[in-house]
Parts: sequence; C-alpha cells; structure tokens
Amino acid sequence: MNRGLCYIMYVRTYARRGFTLTEVMFTLVLLVILAGMSLSALRPAKAKGPTRGLAMALEEELSAARQLAISSGHPVALGMPTGNGARPVAASIYRLEGWNYPNLTWVKGFSGDYPGIGFVAGDWPGAASATAPVNSASKLAGFTLATWLPSDYANDYVFCFTPDGGLVGQNLKSVNGRYPVVVGSRLQASLGSVNAGNEPMTLMVSPYGGIEIVTGVPSGTLPTSSGGTAPISQPAQTTAFDDSGGVYISEIKVTPRVGGPGTEGQCVPGQYVTLEVYAYDPEGRGLFAKWKQPNLKGIFTYPDGGAGDGAVLESEVERMEFVNVAPPGIDWVTADGNSFTPPGGVFRARWGWTVPFNSEPEDRYSIEVDVKDASGQCEILNPPQPVVFEVSPRGKLIVEKLVGGIWQLVQMNPDGSNFRLLSPPGISETLASLNSTGTKMAFLRHTGGGTRVMIRPLDGGTPSFVDDGAAGAFTSVSLSPNGDWVSYRNNSSGQLITKKVNGTMRFEQTQSLLGTPYPRSRTGWSRDSKFMFFEHAKGIHWRNLESTSTGVLVENISSSIVEELYAPVGYFAHGQERVLFSLGNYNPVLMSVPVNRTGGSIDSVSASGFGDFTSTPSSNSQNMFVDLDGGGGSAGSGSFDDCYPNISSDNQWLILNRTPIGTDVDLATQATLFVGLNTVGNYEGGSTGTSRLITGDFRRAIWVP
Repeated sequence: MNRGLCYIMYVRTYARRGFTLTEVMFTLVLLVILAGMSLSALRPAKAKGPTRGLAMALEEELSAARQLAISSGHPVALGMPTGNGARPVAASIYRLEGWNYPNLTWVKGFSGDYPGIGFVAGDWPGAASATAPVNSASKLAGFTLATWLPSDYANDYVFCFTPDGGLVGQNLKSVNGRYPVVVGSRLQASLGSVNAGNEPMTLMVSPYGGIEIVTGVPSGTLPTSSGGTAPISQPAQTTAFDDSGGVYISEIKVTPRVGGPGTEGQCVPGQYVTLEVYAYDPEGRGLFAKWKQPNLKGIFTYPDGGAGDGAVLESEVERMEFVNVAPPGIDWVTADGNSFTPPGGVFRARWGWTVPFNSEPEDRYSIEVDVKDASGQCEILNPPQPVVFEVSPRGKLIVEKLVGGIWQLVQMNPDGSNFRLLSPPGISETLASLNSTGTKMAFLRHTGGGTRVMIRPLDGGTPSFVDDGAAGAFTSVSLSPNGDWVSYRNNSSGQLITKKVNGTMRFEQTQSLLGTPYPRSRTGWSRDSKFMFFEHAKGIHWRNLESTSTGVLVENISSSIVEELYAPVGYFAHGQERVLFSLGNYNPVLMSVPVNRTGGSIDSVSASGFGDFTSTPSSNSQNMFVDLDGGGGSAGSGSFDDCYPNISSDNQWLILNRTPIGTDVDLATQATLFVGLNTVGNYEGGSTGTSRLITGDFRRAIWVP
C-alpha cells in the first residue's frame, strides 16, 4: 500500500512540472521562423490572385462561346479588341455570332474587377512559337474566317468556334500546338507578343477547345516590367439590329423538271414534287420559310400530309438550312428588278409536295413561300396530253429524254412505244450517233468535271472512252457509218478531233465557228465513210479520210452574209448523193445540196445546183429555201429554229429538232418533227404532206438502222 501510494505521488509530481527557460526560448524562436516563412509564401499568392481570377474568367467565356456555337449551329467568336492593332493589350472581350454575317451581341469589360490587369493573345521571349494556321481544327466546309469576320475586327485577337467545336483563329500565335493568352499586370506588348509583365498566368487554348491555365509562362521567360501598362484597347460596341428587314429571296426551283413558259414545273397525278428556295439576310440571322398552297389541293410531305382530322394542310413552316456558298444558276427576286448576287452564305429551304391523285391534264397549282418580309410563288402544271404521231413511220429512234431532271438516251418507236432506257440511272448522256448497222453508238457523257466521249455497243455492252483520257469541254460527237472513225469537238481549244476508233490515225482541225446563239456543231459522213463533212469558217468543208486531202463543199462567199452552216448529214436520195445541213444562227432552216465526186475519183467532192446562196437573204432568214429531195420545193420554217437533222437508213424519213427562235438547244425541252422525204410540203406541223410535229420532253432524235 505504501509503495503504491508513493508511485502515484511521483506521477502527479511529473505531470505538473513547468518548462525550462531554454525550452521556452527555443519554442519562441521556432514560431518566429515559421511565421516569417508563411508571410513570405502568402505575399505572391495575394499578388497573383487578380491575375488568376481574370484567367479563370477568360477560360469560362471561351468555353461558353464554344458551347454556344455547338448548340446554335452557327459560328461564335470571342474577340479581344486591339484598337485596330494600335493598343495590343486587351482588358475586355466581345462576342460575335451569326451565319453568313456576324453580329456583335455581347461585350464584357474587366477593368473594374481587375484594375491594372490585361491580356495578350501572343508569345513571349524565348517561346518556341509559330503563326497559327488560319483553320486548324474546324471541319465546317466552306467556312473562311477572313470572309465571315467584318473588317472592323480584322486586327483583333479572335477565337472563332464553329458548330463542330473546332477553333479557327485570327492574329493568334501557337506554342506547342496550342494558342496562348498571357494575363498579367503592367504588360508591355506589341500585337501578338508580350515583352514584359508581372505575375503572369497563361491560358493555353487547344484547337479543339480545351483550355489549361499555367502559372507564369510554360516556356522561356517573361521579364519583369518596371514601367506602366502598354495602351489598353477600348471595349467594342454591340450591333444595332434593324428588324425591319432587307431579306432577299430567290426563285422557287421545282423538280423533277422545269416546265414550259408560264410554269415552273410539270407534274402527273400522285407525283412527288420538290420545292427549293434560297434566301439571304444581310444581318446573318437564321430564317424560316413558310410554304403555302392557297387552293388546298396538294399534300405537303411533313408531318403526315394531313392536319390530323383528314383536312389538307394549308401551310407548313421549316427552319432554313445555311449553306456557305449560293449554288450557281439561281435567279434572285428583287423588288426593283435589279440583279442581285449574295455576297456571302445563304439559307435554303427544301420542301416536298405531292400532286393530287385526281389531277387532270391542264390543271394548275400555285405554291407560295414567305421568308420574313419576302415572298415568292411558283406555278405547277399538269400538262395537256402530248400530240402523238398520227401515222407512225417504221423503225426505231434513239432520243434524248428528260428523266428525273437530267437528259438521258432512250430507245423507242416513233409513236413512243417500246420505250427502253439506254443510259445508266442518274447519269446524263447526250448527242447519240450510230454506225450504219446500228451496233455501235457514240455519245457524250456529262460529269461534274465536263464531258467524256464514249462508244458503247447498242446491245448494252460495256462502254469505252475514246477521248484523250480526261473530261473536257467536248460539245459534239459523231460516228462514221462503218464505225471506224469518231469525230468530236474540244470547245476549249476550238479543235475538231477526228480519229480512228482503234487509235491508228488522227486528224486535228482548228474549227472556226460563229457560235451565235449556240453552236450546233456535228460532223457528217459520206455513206461509204470515205469523206467527212464539217463546219468551218461559215462553210461546209470536206476531208478525204483515205488521201487526207481537204476542200470546201459549200462556202458562204458573200461578206455581207454572217450566217453559219451547221451539222451536215450525208444521205442518198433519188439517185443522188446529197448533204443536208442547217443554215443560220438565228431562225435556222435546212438546206440540201447534191454532191459530185470529181472525175469519178475519191480525191475530192463538190456541190452543184446551189447558186442562190451567194446573194444576201432577208434579215430574218425566213426566205431561205429547203430542198429536201432535189425537186425544187421550198418552205420557210416560220418562227422556229430547225437543227440537228437525221435521215433514216432507207432515205424515206427525216427527223429534226424544232425549237422557238433563239432557244438554247442544250437546255430547253424540244419539239421533234418527222418529214417524209418522198413528199415535199409545208413542214410546219400542218396537215400538208406527210410531216408531223411531236411535242414532249425529248430532243435530238436519230434513226436506228
């Protein structure tokens, strides 16, 4: 007991023991050292506080601009003003947003919250920097920041985010593949570079939108600044909107095909029609198109063609799609009737409409569209029943027919029966030419880069290219009767190229054509394929393909006559070899001349019985004569152009193109005329003789042997 009591008393005595003087002094010295170290560490943190805060604020605004671009679908740019390059340090930011033209919608200044702090989108001494690419990450096709950005901001630092989240920069530098923004106090700088500054923080912006904040500068050294801050730019001013308008609207494009005068489209019952319109807003804001059908007869495609209770929808609204470049061939409607070309991107609306199933021939439908303060209208026609050939000649034809909005080659009977598509689906092919046995066909295939010259077996075999291996501006093609020769024009060089299909022989002739209004060039051949006939210098020339000699068959010898001779065709009628061709650039008529082989040889040919052409015709060319069979008959063509004649292998039927005067034969729908060669009469579509006029969406027909 006494031992235990003694132990307890010992412990209590130890616990109540005080510190020695040495211990107290050591503790005080240690506390002073620690306090000094803490204050020293806190001083830089306090100094860097405003710099870091501004860097974080800039990070938030850059991220917000990127998210806005993604959500809105149009470019959004965060700009840092530089006073047109004279004040390189920024202390404010602004936001530009819009489609074809950006509007300044928001401005924020930082001088009040962060006095004396600024920022520069640039490099610094010792940084391994490079000029940033103009477009480093964005996949937005056709977008160019320099075009989109107004000139007032061309010298500012601009971070432009596109709807795919990519970044396009203006006046930016790159360091290690990222775009730096240096934030600091007392910045000394020039445009795009910081020379000195205090307490810097650096934002490193990735081309894909990611941002990292780095203390100081990530490479090199930024010298300390002892002077004042370089001139700071002033905040930009927001755009003042004018809601009263100024929207331009284009014509309404109607497909599958363009109709005749007075209509923009033609249709049949139940046919799906695509309506397309373009609009331009100078202020770059998104647009909506409202489609309307006042007569409430057709069916709008969206959402289900009806109003839910069986009623037909009167109108539908769609948000227009932005495209960076307006397509060519669009006509724009202006109130003052002047021409207009959009200086930037445009908005497109494309809508579907179905023709009523009870539509009757000659029914017309009106479709309207409103875009803001602009409106347009189109007429769609269920065309009258076509005129059919009353007494069909025997034989078959190859015709250019409008199929799905493009010209394709089809084979059919003259009355339209036994229709067969020769061209591949969706590929435009024109200007067919056959050999005398009807086994091979030369033609032009149209591609995005021009045209190709091709030959294909008429039984549908594999086609082959006979041009020089690339698409070009080829505007005619013709195959000799024996199928050994092909002749075509290169419109870029003005050369008429004639060569053997097997490549063993080749001729090139510089071909001079007036070309007004449109060249109707096409090489013709003698029936035995020994001579070719071609247009040149207002005449019909010939070439002997065996001896290579050349000469003139028919020449326009009067200087006062400025009419061209086009598209010669060789044929044999009434015991005579003859050449038929179109005469005239305006209101062409058909001419026929007999051909004589001089001395019975094959060295040359000449024309006879054609003396009237040396005198000047009347101004409208309607007094020119057509002599189809040598019998002396004549007829003017009225107010039509007659061109591209072709004669059946039995020499009994002529088929030709007939169009209104001055019509582009490469664009317009044609009427085609059959004429019996054994009877001469008025061939303007009347009942005289055996001629017949057929209308429809086909042109440039040739006979199949």
